[in-house]
Amino acid sequence: MELTSWQQIFLIIASFVIARRILPSFRYWRSVVRYGCSPVPWYPHWEPVVGYDLYRKMKAAKEGNRLDSFIAEILSKYGNKKTLMSLIWGLPTLISSDHRLVQVILTTKMDDFVVAPIRKVANEPFFGQDVFVSDGLAWKMNRKFVQPLLRKSRFADLSCLEKHGNRLFMQLPADENTQVDLQRLFTFMYVDVATELVSGCSMNSLVPEGREKAKEFLATLERVNKGVQRRIMLAPVLKFASRDCEFEDACKQVHQHFEDYIDKEISGDTSGQQEGRPTLVRDALCVSQDRSFVRDQLIGFFLPMHSSSVFTLSDLFFQLARAPEVWKALRNEIVAQRGVPLTFELLKSMTFLQAVIRESIRLLAPADRIIRMCLKDCMLPCGGGSSGDDPIYVMKGTLVDFRSSVLHRNKQFWGQDAELFRPERWLEGNIRPKWEYVPFGGGARICPAQQMILTHYAYILSRFVLEFETLENRDPCFEFVAEFNLSKRSRNGVQVALRRDFATCARRGRKTRP
Repeated sequence: MELTSWQQIFLIIASFVIARRILPSFRYWRSVVRYGCSPVPWYPHWEPVVGYDLYRKMKAAKEGNRLDSFIAEILSKYGNKKTLMSLIWGLPTLISSDHRLVQVILTTKMDDFVVAPIRKVANEPFFGQDVFVSDGLAWKMNRKFVQPLLRKSRFADLSCLEKHGNRLFMQLPADENTQVDLQRLFTFMYVDVATELVSGCSMNSLVPEGREKAKEFLATLERVNKGVQRRIMLAPVLKFASRDCEFEDACKQVHQHFEDYIDKEISGDTSGQQEGRPTLVRDALCVSQDRSFVRDQLIGFFLPMHSSSVFTLSDLFFQLARAPEVWKALRNEIVAQRGVPLTFELLKSMTFLQAVIRESIRLLAPADRIIRMCLKDCMLPCGGGSSGDDPIYVMKGTLVDFRSSVLHRNKQFWGQDAELFRPERWLEGNIRPKWEYVPFGGGARICPAQQMILTHYAYILSRFVLEFETLENRDPCFEFVAEFNLSKRSRNGVQVALRRDFATCARRGRKTRP
């Protein structure tokens, strides 16, 4: 009997479902029984082929500024409070906030849970072959290349940050009633800092002669960020999506910008550079003469150095503007050191300052998600059963979506006030986090620029505390409204008013913008 066209279509769909769902499911359950594992609770999809129902709910939660609470809710309601299995774009996805799982995945099982299959498709047109998108031997080579560039002598030298910090303070109003968006100013300051660390020549966005060029570069970078974000969202079905010509053009422009730095260094042109100061491009060219490789490594340093630093520093001031008692306590500690140079060692020794920074990135972490793909069938020691303590069997191709933003609000560990910004918790002696606190990831793939970034936060915050008596919120919306790009940032910026410490200004003879 000849099949009709509709019957043929139905047969194809049925065959697809059997191949993608039923056969792997049979193999999974056989392995679970064989190795004595427990199943992970499943999200109750009404559309169990692609998982579009959950994707749509997550998208709505994201747009409604409640994604973290939504993830915590489904973990508690449908999972075992910490772990849940689901489908995202047809891929089996393990959603978890269990610190034991992330510890295993980022350490002993690191080679079995990789990033390249996820990140390469979305990020390779921009990042190329840098450490961010590579695994295995390629990652080890890239990491070996990057680590010497971030030696302590580089981030302990705060002269570059001091110069651009001084320029930022000149942009701040002397009038305490004038509102200013610190997130916008930090964006300019960090593009100057990052370009000077990379090439020795700042973009000078905080002075009139460099402002327009910097705005053009930042606009191009924003198009890249949006394009990468789109590609991440569509990664499993990206090959079916339309070509993004705007993204491709923006990538070419940013690549050319960094290739110009390389050309300038190779030609021996040192105009605009401070004599004797090391640069990343010079150090990189001493290790490799491969222009594309060096360019990719420079971009891999620049983007997190700029974007992550801007938004995490902005988040810190966002929270401080809503906690005047914390600002007052900071002043008590930091003003006591007035007149003493703000060195790396001094900044590390100020306990309340360090507690404030730790607490800020606990609530708004630079790496609020850690995503890996399982490279081969394997067992993990926990995550299964009703308690989440039983071993689980994970099949090749499974995504692991670890939510550190949920882990960092776990009330069982952090206390019933885990949602609150309360730096004192770090000084009370009852909090000793290990893998319960992973704002920069963990294991061998922990952010290599972590110490540099934390030192910068401490320095900039200390300078603000010395310069200003008060930091007042001027945003009518008290809550943090997230806008997602490559980093999570405040959709409303950081709208504040500042009252200067005129004793500091008089002592330094500083001029301020009227």
